[in-house]
Amino acid sequence: FAPVAVVGVYYAAANPFQLTQLEALVGLPIFLAAWSCRSAVEGRTPLALGFFVSGLLAGVTVVFKIVFAPLFVLFWLIAMGYLRARLKLDWRTLFVRCVGAAALGTGLVLGVIVVYFWSRGTLDELYWTAFVYPPAALKAAPTAGLLRLAGSTTYFSSYYLPWLFLGVAAVWHWWQCERDLFVSLLVAWFVAGIGLILIQKFSWWPYHFLILFPPAGLLGVRGCDVIARTVAERSRPNTGLASALALALILAPCAGLGVPVEQKLQAHILVFVRGKQDAAEFRRYVDPTYAEIEQSVRFLSTDQAREGPIYVFGNPLYYHLSGRRPALPIVGWPWEYFLQSQWVHLPRQLDRVRPPYIYIDNKDFDFMTKRGGGVVEFISEYYVRLKADGQGTWYQLRREKWPADADEG
Repeated sequence: FAPVAVVGVYYAAANPFQLTQLEALVGLPIFLAAWSCRSAVEGRTPLALGFFVSGLLAGVTVVFKIVFAPLFVLFWLIAMGYLRARLKLDWRTLFVRCVGAAALGTGLVLGVIVVYFWSRGTLDELYWTAFVYPPAALKAAPTAGLLRLAGSTTYFSSYYLPWLFLGVAAVWHWWQCERDLFVSLLVAWFVAGIGLILIQKFSWWPYHFLILFPPAGLLGVRGCDVIARTVAERSRPNTGLASALALALILAPCAGLGVPVEQKLQAHILVFVRGKQDAAEFRRYVDPTYAEIEQSVRFLSTDQAREGPIYVFGNPLYYHLSGRRPALPIVGWPWEYFLQSQWVHLPRQLDRVRPPYIYIDNKDFDFMTKRGGGVVEFISEYYVRLKADGQGTWYQLRREKWPADADEG
């Protein structure tokens, strides 16, 4: 039931926008990093090897999002605390043997990344993205608001509240009776995960709470196990009662997944079984945005449309569904998280490439008007309104502003 409590709930809860969000993807390396620490502390693997593997997995996770780095430091400190109690080693020895091995693993992964960017002459961009932009964005961006945080918390609770109730039993048993290392790591993951969500104050989107799915689900399953074992110990030899209770406890939260799972299965049945249609039709069914964008970009496939990359202030699906590449490295979404300096440089960047078509989402148009920086003025001078869809407006480069070497076809 542990996979059901983690992966099963994720697939039941995730909408198309939340599928493959990195907060869900990093759950596996974080889990394996914690497991490697436990294996090393309990002597199942050599101490240095266990922490080295944990460091490798930490490096993989940090490549996705550097804000998760403190979580692994917490794992290693907790594991060293258990080692100190069991082996009576001093902190200096533990630090060298454990943190040194973990740092070596993390450094190996990050070193490969650094060498990769260095070989392509983009080391400055890597440094800016990883270390300069995040604190600047945290300082400049407005707080998302308590209403969004409350909505995201409700999203998480609606799927995990039953598992959290079972998890209370696991935490109580861990605190009162048995300080199991893996439970300690799961509790640290859950508590630290909440902190990592809160510090990302300009986001607080529901998908950020996906980082809490693995510890919440695993603690829930552990709580069911604790309750069943407690009943079994007090009702010997009637272990059947404990087994029945465990099954009832674990099936209750699983049954709560019935409605979202049924809704998703219904979509598969209607499209693939009854309609005998393809994946493209399925994505239009589950997310009407696909059909709207496909209709909007259709003109780009005609003979009259100018060739070349486009630029979109809005949903990146416009690139994907049109088959056109973005004219600039930054895809242009979502702009509320970008710094004022980026807005100031944007008109010059656009002027160098002058994409034949620019799409502006209505919300982004209002935002760029407030932020200034010359973007609106540039578009007004070089572009003319072409057509609008339900979300925004297409603009076409004026003929007299075409670059000298542009294709006139």
